[in-house]
Amino acid sequence: MPGRLCRQCQPASALCLFQGGTVMMRRQAMASRSRALRERGFSLIELMISLVIGMVVVGAVFAAYLGMGTGSRTARAMSQMTEDVSLAMNILRSHIATAGYSIPTGVQNGQFIKNYMGPAIRGCQSDFTDTSVAIDALTCLGTGEDSIAVIYEADQHNSVQSNANLPLDCLGNEVPLDGGFRLSYSRFFVSGGQLFCRGPGSNVAAALVDNIVDMKIWYGVAANGINNQAAYYTRVGNPPVMNQPEFDRVVSARVCLVVASENEILDNVSNYVDCEGNSQTPADRKLYRAFTSTIVLQNRLGIL
Repeated sequence: MPGRLCRQCQPASALCLFQGGTVMMRRQAMASRSRALRERGFSLIELMISLVIGMVVVGAVFAAYLGMGTGSRTARAMSQMTEDVSLAMNILRSHIATAGYSIPTGVQNGQFIKNYMGPAIRGCQSDFTDTSVAIDALTCLGTGEDSIAVIYEADQHNSVQSNANLPLDCLGNEVPLDGGFRLSYSRFFVSGGQLFCRGPGSNVAAALVDNIVDMKIWYGVAANGINNQAAYYTRVGNPPVMNQPEFDRVVSARVCLVVASENEILDNVSNYVDCEGNSQTPADRKLYRAFTSTIVLQNRLGIL
């Protein structure tokens, strides 16, 4: 470059050299400033702005992560609760719906004569005082959740069978013979967050389903002379107000179960609506839900 400028400026070679040197110095100065800008880094304001933007992004991602975690825990809890209450309802339905069934042996005055003609269903608005007594001798303790007792003749069509083709009770024990036939006599109650049953083939009750914290039962009672339609629904009362003639006219049962999640999954205690429509505040951070099902006694006295 200096040589080219000098040829153009001949014979003023000194001026030419001066101009060439000036251009080179300018270029070097510009390169130095560019290097300085590159090496200077970020200012404090730029760093603060970047930090704020980063915190906003991280906060949004963290909130989304927490929301996904809470939703996943709730979904798993609801699945567990649905399984538990479905199992409990299916067990209760299979027994209550069959209450009063017995093999007909004849007809008298328009009514079937059966192997078993005694009480089919009995309940308390509390625990039973003694589950070892016969169904017509059951009394109510006055404390605890609702309890219900049902009885029917068990056979290969309405019961789970053993390897020996004998009917099993609610606990999986063989139903013993009673007067030439087998009576399935089951007593259901809730205690300590579990649904219990005592069958005819066992001396003590055993837990069937976990996480069942409450049970309420309303009985559909038919009017006199009408044995296939509930005239009204009522609870037993505490102390009991339902008498045996009313139990003899029960044609359906409306069962409500309150089920809880197995673990505490909520961030805070959350109220729930119980079987009677009242808001309840639990003592823990578990999830609670009430489920209701109406069960028809298909084999009630007077109905095949």
